[in-house]
Amino acid sequence: MKGKKKDEYIEFLIKLLKEIENGSISIVKQDGVVLNIIAKES
Repeated sequence: MKGKKKDEYIEFLIKLLKEIENGSISIVKQDGVVLNIIAKES
């Protein structure tokens, strides 16, 4: 991974972390792969 692709991936991870932090349940599509993220409430 290099250049633009790497930057996009980092942005994606940051966005994902923020959504988890917010406690939201989201289904995110990245590169055709569906990730089901469920943030547990503390």
